Amino acid sequence: MKVLLAEPWWGGSHRQWAEGYRNHSSYEVRVISRPGTHWRRRMKTAGEELAAEANQIITRGWTPDVILATDMMDLATFRKRLNTRLPTILYMHENQLTYGATIDINHGRINARSVAAADLTVFNSQYHWSSFGEALMALDHPLALAAWHSATIIPVGMDLSEVRLGETQDGPANVVWNHRWEPDKAPDRFADALDVIDNLDWSLTLLGERDRSAAIDRIRSRFSDRIVHDGWAEPRQYLDLLGRGTIVVSTANQEFFGVSVAEAVASGCFPIVPNRLAYPELLGSPLVDGTLYEGDLGPHLRWAIEHPEALRMGREVLAARMQRYDWSTIAPMMDLALTSI
Repeated sequence: MKVLLAEPWWGGSHRQWAEGYRNHSSYEVRVISRPGTHWRRRMKTAGEELAAEANQIITRGWTPDVILATDMMDLATFRKRLNTRLPTILYMHENQLTYGATIDINHGRINARSVAAADLTVFNSQYHWSSFGEALMALDHPLALAAWHSATIIPVGMDLSEVRLGETQDGPANVVWNHRWEPDKAPDRFADALDVIDNLDWSLTLLGERDRSAAIDRIRSRFSDRIVHDGWAEPRQYLDLLGRGTIVVSTANQEFFGVSVAEAVASGCFPIVPNRLAYPELLGSPLVDGTLYEGDLGPHLRWAIEHPEALRMGREVLAARMQRYDWSTIAPMMDLALTSI
């Protein structure tokens, strides 16, 4: 089977996902994409631009059996501009109807139109599917709502073949932040939590995409002597840093899946994440004590640092659970979905 994967946002976890599926699918997967910049522009223009590219590819003699598109585009426009009618699946990494405090109703309507235009929509988590459905009911879009009801769930695939469970580290706990330093991830709350544990012995690994961030400036000012890494890391170094970590944290206001937490947990970090969004689903059951918190992070982070034996007991169980997200499991699920339409 030939699959044309239309990825309007060639960057970050979207690019990682597209490359991962292309590399692990049993089908022939060809990718077309647009740059991972100016997301509002991408949502408005990528459908038409990617359809033009797809038409050129088909004209040259490579005709796909199915289209796999992702959410940061107007799929209705894409299908309208495509010269050939082809079965189409939409994969939802995120949506603008339920994107934390930055909900954008106009771009959310593009997501709704795209869901209605797809032959099948796939969400990356049950949480994402249910929260999007609630928003659709308020939007009054019956075609999208009908399509949503028939959607399915396939988690984000990850290449965990290079991930090794880190050795249990002696000495101070190493606290890892590996998220974007943007408002939807609430890094200011992370900085607040570090103030709560100031009198304990610990170190910091600061990863994640960042521009200018008041939170990271504050952390650098207060805790420069505790920082063992600060900045971008190439893939092998990134995995090595996660393997040396003790605890990975999140203070997010928005999370539809949780790739960064899953990567850290697979590497042996003990997660302390909000008891909401996609995190309970990501970590699975039965619940490991200390992983999900209500309220502020600080007291829970203090408890974890003061109880290292509890972290050692939970880390191996949780790391093993993350293997269900490896592409060896997820790619066949996506392949099967593509043959179902």
